[in-house]
Amino acid sequence: KKKNTELKHIHSLTVRHNMSAGKGAISSEREDWVYDNGVITCTRGNWTSRRFRWQENRLEELDASGDALKAIGYGAYNSSDGELTWVFPEAGSELVFYYLYLSGDEQTALEVQCANCMWGPKLDWRYTRATRLLEARERALADELEGHDSSWEVKGDIPLPAACLLAMFTRVQTLRQLRNKHLNRSFTRCNKFVLASRANIRLCAECAGRSPSLCVCCDRTDASVPARFCKACTVRQNFCAKCSQPLKGSQVPALLCNGGVCGLARAGEHCCRMIPS
Repeated sequence: KKKNTELKHIHSLTVRHNMSAGKGAISSEREDWVYDNGVITCTRGNWTSRRFRWQENRLEELDASGDALKAIGYGAYNSSDGELTWVFPEAGSELVFYYLYLSGDEQTALEVQCANCMWGPKLDWRYTRATRLLEARERALADELEGHDSSWEVKGDIPLPAACLLAMFTRVQTLRQLRNKHLNRSFTRCNKFVLASRANIRLCAECAGRSPSLCVCCDRTDASVPARFCKACTVRQNFCAKCSQPLKGSQVPALLCNGGVCGLARAGEHCCRMIPS
């Protein structure tokens, strides 16, 4: 019954905010975003030269001719379950960077819970009608990224799903840059000879998502040789063997390819941990 009530409130929220009509704004210590009948402009902050559009539950940047741009991704709201996502273009496909879910009653308090974030800590929000404030629930995590705000004032008729996406906008752009910087680092294989390995060597969910048989040491996807860690690298067994990102519970075993040189013959007996150069 509680779930049905929450969905009813979300449906009510959707009916009110599925349309683009109305004027409003969302403001923080560092940024101001103005909403005018579906067109959104940043009047203070790092995005003042950009123009955005909220239409059919989708937030996207526009070029000078009014066409959608893809470089910085787009935000989307699923009215059937209250899901908010931010999607980036990546390698000819799309990468969903985070999943947020709206629940509760807009007239009193609306919870915005993060189910998954591709990079960085999960961050939950709460919108309180009485104060018109959208605030991060965990300040310690919210303030981990320097220069990013955790409290926003929501004014006028700006749709709340759009307001939530804007509150996360600068943060998610920064997190994406940090992720890309991390993934583009140079790595060198440890390569020490290993007599026996007792380490539970795994790939993180992101690396395994490219292929469960992705080789630790190269990009081949035909890996089948069990990977090994030397004694010194065993202390890092709770981090991805390939990219050094925390495993966060991933149980996908790390493997070496036998079609290339990484796991072929005696090479498979050497430590496979990839160390950032």
